[in-house]
Amino acid sequence: MLNRRAFVTTAVVGSIMGLREGSTADLLSDAVGLACRRTFDFTPAVLGPDFRPTWIPKMNSRSWSREERETTRRIMSNAPSSTPLAVMQYFASLRDVNDQCEAYNAGWAGRWNPVIHSFFDATDTEIPSKDNSYWCAAFLNWCLERCAYKPGTRSSSSSSFRGLRGRTNSPRRGDIVVFRDGPSGCQGHVGIFVGMQGTQLLVIGGNQKKGEHYSVNTKALPVPRSSLRVHSFLRTTDLRPPLSSGRCSA
Repeated sequence: MLNRRAFVTTAVVGSIMGLREGSTADLLSDAVGLACRRTFDFTPAVLGPDFRPTWIPKMNSRSWSREERETTRRIMSNAPSSTPLAVMQYFASLRDVNDQCEAYNAGWAGRWNPVIHSFFDATDTEIPSKDNSYWCAAFLNWCLERCAYKPGTRSSSSSSFRGLRGRTNSPRRGDIVVFRDGPSGCQGHVGIFVGMQGTQLLVIGGNQKKGEHYSVNTKALPVPRSSLRVHSFLRTTDLRPPLSSGRCSA
């Protein structure tokens, strides 16, 4: 039997999603997601003030100082390997900055942040030079890989997560939440569900605007008056490896 809080959460989530599993609309959306995965990985698009693509010109690694390289290696090696949620919380809590006071868990002005650059190691995406680059999906894929979970999507496109298995209408803390946005249906966002704030979802993820920066943080979504909408929730536990692997626990 659901308790009152669980009932309210399920009801709110159900109203936000507005779709039942297996509906014709979902099947059509899944087909769009597959097409997006093949075609739209690099398409620049404006998603509004909270989800604008972050301008990250492709830079030669020699543009980073020795100190920046060493800081990046320390940050990446110290990341936990228990659950994707724990990894995201670690990056959200970082306070490291470079000589220009730019945070290592946020986009830098005019050049790659080497930490964000490292997230793309978990994808098969080759970022074109001077393209507008989303990094929410690359970050989530890196978190999954860090915990030795089953492979995510190996894509930097959030729409690639629309076809991943484990769909649920009763999300739990730590599950993946996939959003869609834009007239083509190929734009969106992806992160991890951590709870509710009224009728909004609390989502931790990368490339989320907080203050003046696009960073790893927890944000209430969808933001008022935005066209962002929930596409689906995915059970992260469905991607967990056998416990005998010794890497990831509950």
